[in-house]
Amino acid sequence: MSDPMESMNGEDWKAILALMPPDQIGQFVVVLSNGNEICLDTVVRTDVKYLVFRGRLAGQTEEGRAFFVPLSNISYLRWEKFVKIDELRTMFPDLALKASEAAKQTEIEAAPPTELLPRPPLPPLQPAGENPSPNTVNSRNNLLERIRAARASTAR
Repeated sequence: MSDPMESMNGEDWKAILALMPPDQIGQFVVVLSNGNEICLDTVVRTDVKYLVFRGRLAGQTEEGRAFFVPLSNISYLRWEKFVKIDELRTMFPDLALKASEAAKQTEIEAAPPTELLPRPPLPPLQPAGENPSPNTVNSRNNLLERIRAARASTAR
């Protein structure tokens, strides 16, 4: 790509797809320019103008669908996992980070994962019909009055 503001062409996408670890293809999502997301399963063919692959639409369970996507319609690829900087360096050996950025990234990766605090237990549910609270009784009575009034007005 000569102009950084120019959109990627077929050769650019082919080069990016060639960098993807073959054993991790299933962790990538193709995001199209219209916003649709397609989870990759297997890349069948990469041509200069299109990509043929098997996958599924994000948010759906029907797997094993075939997709023929023009490379010009791809907005970006997303790796659906926590990616360590070393993995990116393996894919892009010429990736240069400033020393401070590299130190910060190493610090983030070395930090233990944050633990979620347990939620306090919920109060036990009261079975229906056993000693309803006064608010429940009032709400029920108000609802019944409105239903009766609506029926009475339509019956006239």
